[in-house]
Amino acid sequence: MAINVLLVEDDDDIREVLTLALHLDSEISLTAYHSGEAALADIAERQLAFDVALLDYRLPGMTGIELHKALRRLPSCCDLVTVMITASLGKEYVALFQAENIAGLISKPFDVLAIPSEVRALTQPRQPKGNAIKWLTERIRTAS
Repeated sequence: MAINVLLVEDDDDIREVLTLALHLDSEISLTAYHSGEAALADIAERQLAFDVALLDYRLPGMTGIELHKALRRLPSCCDLVTVMITASLGKEYVALFQAENIAGLISKPFDVLAIPSEVRALTQPRQPKGNAIKWLTERIRTAS
């Protein structure tokens, strides 16, 4: 079963490392963009659909939250599972992410080799228990 993953990361090095890591899993199909605007334009034009979105929180032009909301308004992405990539793990960010139905967080720096299996787990009925993607319910307990 192919897993369609959207990656939006403005940092070229992080985007490249994540791309290389995700390509280690032959069942992950990855589409990556450097900005939210580029992603939205291409996704809308080509009516692309994704299972999982990995979005940098601090993108130029829009935040990852704004991009998440815009993606969810597209019919092809309304059921998207979103994970935010961020160095901001304060309680206020966790509350914001939870309020917007963000599934989890990847905090920088992260274990890049763990990402493919944890992304795969996002599409399973049970939540992953890995060390790269932190589920918000788990993060809230540890952030309190």
